[in-house]
Amino acid sequence: MMAGRGACAFPTMKFRFALILRLLALMVSIGLCACDTLKKVTPSLPKLPDLTSVKRLLPGHLDQVDAQDPNIAFDPRAPLQPGHTLRLLVREDLRSARELWSGISVIQQDGTLDLGKGGTPKIGGLTLDRAVTVIGSSFRVAGRTSSPVLVHVISVENQPLLAVAGDLAAGHTVYLPFSDELTPSQAVAYAGGRRAGSTSRALYLATPKDERYYRDLRAADLSAKLQAGAILELAAHL
Repeated sequence: MMAGRGACAFPTMKFRFALILRLLALMVSIGLCACDTLKKVTPSLPKLPDLTSVKRLLPGHLDQVDAQDPNIAFDPRAPLQPGHTLRLLVREDLRSARELWSGISVIQQDGTLDLGKGGTPKIGGLTLDRAVTVIGSSFRVAGRTSSPVLVHVISVENQPLLAVAGDLAAGHTVYLPFSDELTPSQAVAYAGGRRAGSTSRALYLATPKDERYYRDLRAADLSAKLQAGAILELAAHL
C-alpha cells in the first residue's frame, strides 16, 4: 500500500512543478510586453540646445568699453571722474531727429571723452549737466551739425538716468536714477519742482526717437512713457 501511494504522489508533484514553470513563463511574458508597450508610448524628448557659445550680458557689465574699463562709484550729483563710462545718444534737436553719435565711452585720465567724429570734449571734473553742454558744443565745433543738439544720457556706470530740465527751481538740469515705476510728477518733485512763482504748466518729453508735448503733469502721468535717457523739459512760458 505504501508503494502505491508513493507512485501516485510523484505525478502530482510533477504536475504542480510544470504548472509553476508555466506561471513563471507567463509572468515574464507579460513583463516583456509591458516594457515594449512603455517604449512605444514614451515620447522621444528633443535634445537640449547647446548654450556654450551664447554670449551672456551680466548685470554690472553692460557699460564696459573693454576688460580694462574699471567700475567707478557714480553719484548723479557729483562731478564726473576718469574711469566713468557713459552710454549716450546724441542727435539733432529737430523734427528729423538725425542721430549724430551713439554708444559708450569712458572718461580718460586727462578728463577727455572720445566721441569719434564728435570730438574729444574734456568733461572730467564737471557735473553731468555741465558735461552734457560741453558734449553738445563739441559736435558743433567738430562740424557735425550747425543745429541745436540733444544729448541723451542713457546711463553712467550702469545706472540708468532720466533728465529733468527747463523751468526748475534748481536752475539747472537735474539727473535722476531711472526706474520703470517713475512717473513724470514724481520725477519733477524729486528734481525740486518748478521755480518759485512759476505759472507755467506745460512740458515736453524728449526720447532718443521723438518728442511729445503735454499740457500739464497730470496729462503726462496718464499717457507718457518714460525711459532711460529721456529728457523731461518743463516749459517756461506755457
